[in-house]
Amino acid sequence: MKPTIHRFRVTKRPLPTSPSSPSTTRSAAVQSCDRCRQQKKKCTKERPTCALCIAHGYECSFEIDLISKSPQQDSSTPEIQAGLPKPNTQEQHPTITSALTQYPLKYVDAYFSHVHRAYPFLDKHQIKARAKALPHYELWTDDIVNLVMAIGSTTLVRAGKLEADASFHLAVPYTNILNKYLLYPTMEGLQVLTLLSLYSLFDTSGPSTWTIVGILTRQAAALGLSRINPTSEDLEPQTRELRNRLFWSIFVLDRMVAVSVGHDAGLVDHNMAVPQPAVTVLEFASQDRTKHASLLQLNRHIIQLRQLEHRILLSVHLRNHAELSKLTLPDRKAISSELRSAIDDWYSHACLVSMPEADNIPIHSTITWVNARYYNLLVLLYYPCHFNSQARYASTKDLLAHVRKFINYNRILLDQRQLPLNHITLGRLIPACMVLLHCFAVAHPRTYITQAELTSCIEILHAFPAAWSSAHQTSGIMSEFIELVANHETYASRQILQFDYSGHTPLQSSIKTGMLRLRDDLSGVIRKALSNASCYLDVEAWEYMEGAESYGSASQATGPSPDATTALISDWEFELGYL
Repeated sequence: MKPTIHRFRVTKRPLPTSPSSPSTTRSAAVQSCDRCRQQKKKCTKERPTCALCIAHGYECSFEIDLISKSPQQDSSTPEIQAGLPKPNTQEQHPTITSALTQYPLKYVDAYFSHVHRAYPFLDKHQIKARAKALPHYELWTDDIVNLVMAIGSTTLVRAGKLEADASFHLAVPYTNILNKYLLYPTMEGLQVLTLLSLYSLFDTSGPSTWTIVGILTRQAAALGLSRINPTSEDLEPQTRELRNRLFWSIFVLDRMVAVSVGHDAGLVDHNMAVPQPAVTVLEFASQDRTKHASLLQLNRHIIQLRQLEHRILLSVHLRNHAELSKLTLPDRKAISSELRSAIDDWYSHACLVSMPEADNIPIHSTITWVNARYYNLLVLLYYPCHFNSQARYASTKDLLAHVRKFINYNRILLDQRQLPLNHITLGRLIPACMVLLHCFAVAHPRTYITQAELTSCIEILHAFPAAWSSAHQTSGIMSEFIELVANHETYASRQILQFDYSGHTPLQSSIKTGMLRLRDDLSGVIRKALSNASCYLDVEAWEYMEGAESYGSASQATGPSPDATTALISDWEFELGYL
């Protein structure tokens, strides 16, 4: 029997492709973004930002294709590839995840080192624990923690402690946050809206801080935050104290924003009965007891400042004109003198609560900052409004001296990287510019405004980023003002033989016309940047005031002068813009 030979055709099949092979990775290059995959949404897969993330206000991010950036490997050796770690693991590319986890906790620390000093309504240990537990730092998953990191990041950037490219890059979803907490007010919602308001102070792309704070104050009133809650006795002492601190944080923020735009505050309760911030049992028993006590002492000092600002606003700027016209000159003088004494008392106390810190960048109370606030209070008190229109107990020259010092101290803060370029600073500078215009227009003998102070004012306004159009528009107005002052000085020097000295030289008609145009332009900026009903628009007419020293500062006041007490404190602290 012959052997049978069977012939077979053998085809060599290719080796199975490894799940981590380059070909598979390249075929899956077009994938959903991280947020859509996490939320299990149908992603449009458009890069760099998908349509869903744009619609909801989230920053879009895609998983990094690590294999496409690594050297090509031989696909004929699957047994070698099987022993390697997966491409997206930290072991092979540690720098990818370290870029995402290196800074977030630093942002949280920055917030509690600086912003928390003025608004101590969050539990530091709880927030840090929540930050560490975040699954993805690159996604917006926790409103409170993400806002804390966003504020802390921008704080470090403004202080020069962090490069802008290493800052927190997630876009703050204003619309989502407001929609989420608008319908049902909660304590957590109040915390989120307070943080959102603080962040918006430096943001020109979102809703105005005034609008957000308005929502915040109404919700605080709806929850009865200004009253002692009968059920609060059942709360833990720590929780009860944080509730009280939340109220005072909203109170401080509300008053600060109200004065900056020239409107009444939103959180008004004549029967409020909330204890001011105090040290808790846990804080008293901790090793940082002195630090906690100092922080709360400072916080009470800031509360006094905001109460004083609001008191001036109500007494001088927001009075009913019909009622105001009934006040006699002695009545106005008595009101003004009482407020001036309160301002001097506040300043004296401010010099005592300032204490040096090791990190050199806390958020409050350099002597320069205190002086800037002091002279801002004086400008607010003696602003050329209807209340001060007939008070002849002081001079325009004194008011001009106050606004000069206010600008000089702000320029020092700018040079030291301590001046916050935000809505609050702009709301203080624009009325100061109006005072400069007013003083030059009505003073007689004419008090000249030096080139140095006007230049400092313009440089401060120029320091605002390009997106702050109102600041740059004001800068242009003040540049034109410099030219008008120079033209008048040139004209006055030629007329010195006719008048006893150049200060008595009247304004030319062309100068008067130019000054009135600048006043109208600056009023337009106030309407745009502050509001159409801001009290800073209430400036007495210039056409009937030339030659009259109609208002000014109380030169008879005996309070302490900041220049005399500068030696009490050294410039050791940073003020980063939330005060």
